Amino acid sequence: MNSNLPLIFGNSPSSISLVLRLFCYTSNEMSSSDREDAVQRAYGCLKNPLLTERIPELDTQLQTFFLYAVNFLQNQEYVDEDGQPIGFAGLASHLTHHEPFNFAFCHLLQEGVLHRLVRKTPKGEISFDSLVDLLTVVCFLFGRIKVYEMPLKISDNDNDYEPKFAALPPVAPFVLETLQGFNTMLTSTFKSYIDSIAAISSSEDLPVTLPISGISFSCLNTREVEPLSELAGVGRVDEWESAGLASNLRADLMTDTMPGIDIEESISGYARAFFKSGDLRSMTTDYGMRPGECFPNLMEILMTLKSINTSLAEMKGATEGGEEDLLVEAFNQLTTEFNRKFNKAFDINKGQRLAWGNYQLHPSNCRACSIITVSDTIENRGRKWKVRGSLDCSSAGCIILLKCISCRKGFITTCKQSVAHKVDSLAATWTHFVNAHQVELMVVEKVKKLSDKALEDARLQWQSKLMADQL
Repeated sequence: MNSNLPLIFGNSPSSISLVLRLFCYTSNEMSSSDREDAVQRAYGCLKNPLLTERIPELDTQLQTFFLYAVNFLQNQEYVDEDGQPIGFAGLASHLTHHEPFNFAFCHLLQEGVLHRLVRKTPKGEISFDSLVDLLTVVCFLFGRIKVYEMPLKISDNDNDYEPKFAALPPVAPFVLETLQGFNTMLTSTFKSYIDSIAAISSSEDLPVTLPISGISFSCLNTREVEPLSELAGVGRVDEWESAGLASNLRADLMTDTMPGIDIEESISGYARAFFKSGDLRSMTTDYGMRPGECFPNLMEILMTLKSINTSLAEMKGATEGGEEDLLVEAFNQLTTEFNRKFNKAFDINKGQRLAWGNYQLHPSNCRACSIITVSDTIENRGRKWKVRGSLDCSSAGCIILLKCISCRKGFITTCKQSVAHKVDSLAATWTHFVNAHQVELMVVEKVKKLSDKALEDARLQWQSKLMADQL
C-alpha cells in the first residue's frame, strides 16, 4: 500500500456507461434513506478517482466529461430531466462492457431499424433469414474479433487481398447508414468536449521535450493541438476525425478514449456460421480460433442475446395493449435457438433429462427450485394431465400452478420472464409466502409463441381445468 501509483496512459477512470449506471443506481426506485446513501456513494465514485492522486489536474477534465456525458444521455433519451433512467437505459447499462456498441445498438432500436430486418414467411412465421440478419448485426457490434487480410499471391505487382479467415457478411446498408449517423452524433458531442477541455487546460508557456533529441522548448497557446504537430504546421484540427485525433491532438486530453465505431473493419463471422450449422470444427478451420477460445467467445454472444431478449421482453411487458412486437418475438426465437445449439455443441445438460416434466435445477439458494414438485403429471380431483416439455425455474413464458398446502387452495398465474423471477417477485407480496405457508409449485405449460394473448388464453384454460383461483 506504500508503493507509488502506476503510470496510466490512454485510459480514463470515467465513461458514459459508468455515468448511466450511476443514474440507475441512484434512481427513485428505493426508499429515501437508501437513495441518499446511494447518491453519496455515487458522488464519491465521481469525485475521488484514483488516477487524480497522481495527476490532480485531471479532476477538471473528468468533471467536464461528466457534463458532456449527461448531455449525451439526455439527448439520446436514456435519462430524463430529473436524472431518472428511461427508455433503453437498462439495456445499455447491462451491456456496459461493450461501450460504445451498447449505445449504438440502442440507437438502432430507437430508430426502428432492426424492425425492418424481421420478415414473415407465407405461413405467418418469422423467417430463419430474419434471425440470421439480426444475429449478423449483433455479431457486428458485440462479437468484434478482427479478421486480418493476407495477399493472395506473393508478387510485387499483385495488390489483390482477401481475408485470411472468413469474415462476417456486410450488414444491411440502412443499418450502416444509421450507424454512420450515430458516429456523426458522437463526433458532434465530443468535439465540443475536446474544445472545452483544451481551452480550460491551455497554457501560455507549455514545456515540451522532443522524444529523440531530448531538446526542450516552450510552446505558446497550443490549445488542443499536439506541440509536435504544431511544429509540423498543424495549427488547428478542423476535421474532427479519429485518425486526426490520434496524431495531431494533445495526448493529455486522452482523445483515444472517446467513443466511436469503425464500421469498415472486417469482423469474424464465427457466431453467425455456428448459428447456421452448429458445427464447432469450422471455428478452428475457417475462423482461426484456438479450441479453448470457442466456448468463451460463443458464450459471450449467447449472454448478450439473453440480455437483449430479457430487456426487450420487460419493456414489452411494461407496455399495456398494442399489437405483438415481431422484433421481441424474433429475439426470443433467436436466443432460444442459439442456446439450444450451444448446449448441444458443448454437451451441456446432455442425458440429464430423458422425459418431460418439472425439474429442480438448483439444490440450494433458489426459492423456486425449493418448492417445485418434480413430476411429469398434473393431478387435480382424480384427473391427470401430462406435462409437455422439460420445465424448470429458468423456463419463461409459462403458466404456473401454486398450491398452498396450509390453506388447501390452488392458484394459477403467468410469467413472461423466468419462473424463478416470478417467484422472487411474489416472495414479498403474496400472502401465502409472507405468512410462511407450505407452498408447492408446478409449471404446467410453456406457450409456444410468447404474447399477452397466448398467456391469457392458456391461463383461462388451465384455471378452468384445475378449478383454481387467479393470482
